[in-house]
Amino acid sequence: MSFQIPREAFDSEHEYPNWNHQWGGGLFDGIWCQQNKAFYPTFQKLFEQENIARIVEIGTASGGFIHSIRNLTDVEIITYDIVETPHKSRLEAKNITVRVMDAFDDLDNIADYIQQDGQTLVLCDGGNKPLEFNTLSRVLKPNDIIMAHDYVIDNEYYDAYIKDNVWRWCEIKLKDIILATEKYSLTPLLQDDFDLAVWCCWKKTA
Repeated sequence: MSFQIPREAFDSEHEYPNWNHQWGGGLFDGIWCQQNKAFYPTFQKLFEQENIARIVEIGTASGGFIHSIRNLTDVEIITYDIVETPHKSRLEAKNITVRVMDAFDDLDNIADYIQQDGQTLVLCDGGNKPLEFNTLSRVLKPNDIIMAHDYVIDNEYYDAYIKDNVWRWCEIKLKDIILATEKYSLTPLLQDDFDLAVWCCWKKTA
């Protein structure tokens, strides 16, 4: 994110859920988490509804988001980023595998990981979310879920409802992924809930 985060955003009093969306998130258990605060109850609902067996995340960043997800599930988690988070040891202590590399250099292993038995959740939150979504949606198996952060359906919706009240970033839109959703039989999942968390959420049905 290309803006200067105010120092006060890192004060302990701004632990989740006491976040200001204009700062791009806040602290979760002391780690910077680049999310709108609506994300946590919505992901909680997702994990309660689905039977997710493993998670792969593209875009660790500081690690606050995937660290928070560990509070919701004890399944296997792998996260990728080209820059090592300063909280790598904390994530690994929570049984999160941290891979400091470009995920696109490890696509074969990621595909094998996704194809294991049980429902896989793919989280696209790296530097090119449309490319991540369109590439990884190809290797999903039925019942798998793929999501992308900083999602708003279109510019008009972003300008009218999201930018000033919910979130300041729009890095992926429906037009960027619509062909993949149709080609790979993806159906929206809990999208009304995830709209306010600025994530898209799609489930492979066939």
